[in-house]
Amino acid sequence: MPASAYNCHYVHATGTLQIVLLPGFRQEYWDELMHYVENTDRSGNYRWDLDLRRIEVINSMMLGLIVGLRARLDARGGNLRVLIAPNSKVEQLLQLTRLDQIVETVKA
Repeated sequence: MPASAYNCHYVHATGTLQIVLLPGFRQEYWDELMHYVENTDRSGNYRWDLDLRRIEVINSMMLGLIVGLRARLDARGGNLRVLIAPNSKVEQLLQLTRLDQIVETVKA
């Protein structure tokens, strides 16, 4: 996978794992990202930020990822925040599907 597809890092100050999807992220990178999520889920860190601020649109697979991550982290007492750009198509879709009401969204 190209380095431009996504970036993951741990923020020690907040104890949060950040998964940043970049403009180069495409559906063919999905399996690798899911493998990363599965392995990280076993690490015991359950405070995650999914950063979608650089993504213009999301599809049903991404909506499924958001729902799946929220369910996993909730079951372990964790938290998922979805970082979005204000007034973006991503924000509009989260509002349309009402995911913004079940997942904490941060406009930044």
